[in-house]
Amino acid sequence: MNVLTPSQTAQVSGGSATLLKVAAFLWSNRESLANIASEAALEMADRNAECGDH
Repeated sequence: MNVLTPSQTAQVSGGSATLLKVAAFLWSNRESLANIASEAALEMADRNAECGDH
């Protein structure tokens, strides 16, 4: 059985906290991020229409 050392446990805990911060950021900015993604998709569609889908 694998057992984490105290420093490994701290790293995992810190990683979880960072993940939660990232998730909170994404959630609080979800509308802006969705708008950016939508605009990017439209831009890609426009470029494909102009240049052909190669």
